Amino acid sequence: MNSIAESRLYTFIDSSKNFTINFLDGQKLVSDWFTLSQHYEPTQKFFKEFLLTFPFLKVFNKSSHDIGVYFDSKEPFFQCKMEFFSKNELRTLIIPENFQAQTNLLDGFCRLQQFHPGNGKPYTSILECHKTSPIQLLRDLFKSSFQIESHIHYSDVYNQSYLIHHLPRKNNKEIADFSIKDRENFQSFISKISTPLDNISKLQLNDLREIVETIEEMTGLQYLQSKMLKIGCRCSKERVLSSLSSLSLEDRESLFDSQKIISVDCEYCKKIYEIKETDFLFN
Repeated sequence: MNSIAESRLYTFIDSSKNFTINFLDGQKLVSDWFTLSQHYEPTQKFFKEFLLTFPFLKVFNKSSHDIGVYFDSKEPFFQCKMEFFSKNELRTLIIPENFQAQTNLLDGFCRLQQFHPGNGKPYTSILECHKTSPIQLLRDLFKSSFQIESHIHYSDVYNQSYLIHHLPRKNNKEIADFSIKDRENFQSFISKISTPLDNISKLQLNDLREIVETIEEMTGLQYLQSKMLKIGCRCSKERVLSSLSSLSLEDRESLFDSQKIISVDCEYCKKIYEIKETDFLFN
């Protein structure tokens, strides 16, 4: 059985240079997350829509910047975190672990944070949503935070997705200033390009060269670039020690009342770290 290549996010442009298309081959991304995930199948299916669409945020975020999306659902109660790092890695977390999704509609608050190197305070935007799908939430984020008109589609069968967005006008027109003709042209382009992109997803291509050549041949788009995207984490023993060191001396000592070594697992990637009593300096 052939192994799955790392997921990649591809960027193409149309001949008129009015639209860009981003194609995400998320097969490995979904496979790796399912391997790590301890959630029930309905929740895995629910979160797949996040995995196959929210990575498009990296398209509009500088490669050296980190970005985080944090969702707090009111009913049913759950918290979802998705963080993208500058090395094109992402990590995710859903709390509680026994959460069972009954619907893919969101009801609560979403916080988007962009972290710039050298700037301790992130850019933050907050959206409230009511019975909103993850795709619609992402489109709303694009509009409010990036002033971008977009169309997003994903296939939970083939684990691939695409984003179509209208490039900024030369006079930097805001979305609100788009004319009726602008919107008609955008909808016309979406109708034209969606069918071949849907058909390409059905081929379940996973090789970089095959994907690029097939998309160019079937759509007439021009390939610009691609970037790898994978599940990753920034956890380390040093970070675990730093977190535990924030406890009071009494609490730290109580951790080792009956043992000299404790095990601490990362809530994101599930990696287990063994911490010895001697790793702490009790003074």
